[in-house]
Amino acid sequence: MTSISFDAVARDGTIKIPEKYAKQIESNVLVVLFPINENVERKSGLIPFFGFDTTGYRFDREDANAR
Repeated sequence: MTSISFDAVARDGTIKIPEKYAKQIESNVLVVLFPINENVERKSGLIPFFGFDTTGYRFDREDANAR
């Protein structure tokens, strides 16, 4: 599966696919949205930036080692 990544602004629930990609997409697509938090510095690199909240998560070493 090939993936395409670009930044876009959603307006009224619509995201415009840039012209350079639109011709490559002629079938159904899987859409995954990562809202950009304006207060977070975006990082570049081979791995896309993502964040998750670990508040309340309790790591249990014994449980992890049992797997």
